[in-house]
Amino acid sequence: MRKIVLASHGAFSKGLLDSVHMVLGDSLRNVVTYSLNVGESATDYATELEAEIIENADTEYILIADLFGASDAPL
Repeated sequence: MRKIVLASHGAFSKGLLDSVHMVLGDSLRNVVTYSLNVGESATDYATELEAEIIENADTEYILIADLFGASDAPL
C-alpha cells in the first residue's frame, strides 16, 4: 500500500488536503496530515511520524512537507 503524508508548520497541510478534496472529491484515499503547531515540540512531531512509519513497515510513504528540516527535527 502507498500512503501520502502532508506535513507542515501550522494548519497548511490540513488546508491543502481540504483544497485537494474540493478538486478531486472524496476519491483520494490514504492521505494523512501532520501539523506542527505553535508551542509543540518538533522532536515529538518527528517521533509521532516515525512511529506511524514503523507501525506500517509494509507501506510505502510519500512525504510532502512545506520546508524540510526547518524545525531541526531529525527524521
